Amino acid sequence: KFCILPRPELLKKQFRPCAFLSLRSSDARGEVNRKPLGKAIGELLRLKATYMTKKITPLLIFNGQAEEAMQFYISLFQNSEIKQIIKYNSEGCEKEGKVMRALFTMNGREYMSSDSNEGGHFTSTPALSLFADCNSEEELDRLFDRLSDGGKVLVPLHKDDFSKKFGCIRDKFGVSWQLNLRYESKDTVEGNVCFANNKEVRPDYRD
Repeated sequence: KFCILPRPELLKKQFRPCAFLSLRSSDARGEVNRKPLGKAIGELLRLKATYMTKKITPLLIFNGQAEEAMQFYISLFQNSEIKQIIKYNSEGCEKEGKVMRALFTMNGREYMSSDSNEGGHFTSTPALSLFADCNSEEELDRLFDRLSDGGKVLVPLHKDDFSKKFGCIRDKFGVSWQLNLRYESKDTVEGNVCFANNKEVRPDYRD
């Protein structure tokens, strides 16, 4: 617990109000500690920073195709754009012209993107996918055709208990998508994480 109190020894003297404020706190043993106002405010600000996370944004890492992938994705959805892009610019660098860090939106939701800087080949898994709810069957079919072009259909379009029409795709950039036409739908794109043991994973998901 924290409270700001006047320091008793200064109450009889004439000081500016901020000069005789202190922070009173109780530790786990119930002992009372006092700190000058400056240190008190600093501690409160540090506590606030400790318990606050500014934002959590999905980051998609590609193997040299980040800019091409972003251009492709923003062509699929309304209210989508590349908001910022920073590229490697060291002359003669192997990664010159590749994306160091980028920020883009799909259907108004922000995503980050970059090209791998480790030199290895990054692959994704359908256990972490983008889940898109569609307003109409025509919209779902359009997205399914565009996203599966050059990619792989993991689960063909079909009717399910929770959906009028549903299917899963790994696109040509390696990103997995779940497309859904639910009974009352609004166009959204969400991140989706699936947990399963090996016996429950669909065979199509393993490669």
